[in-house]
Amino acid sequence: ECLNMIKELKYDIIFLDHMMPEMDGVETFAKIKADTSHLNVDTPVVMLTANAIMGAKEEYIDSGFDAYMSKPVRADELEDMLLRFIPEDKRD
Repeated sequence: ECLNMIKELKYDIIFLDHMMPEMDGVETFAKIKADTSHLNVDTPVVMLTANAIMGAKEEYIDSGFDAYMSKPVRADELEDMLLRFIPEDKRD
């Protein structure tokens, strides 16, 4: 579903959960990056996961994700993440 959505609409940020049905977030991310014909080639992609083990963040960043967020999501961290990636002219 995600792979179809990115062809139809430009997003400012994409959050992918690692544990998704059918195709996990890492596999989905690889397909997003492999296809350069969609509208979201340069859209930041954030890994959202409950996998908060030591080294997980580095592993996700090393695989190309723009950022990592652990669950449960804290409101202040989500706000910081949005401020980091949402263009200033689209805030407020």
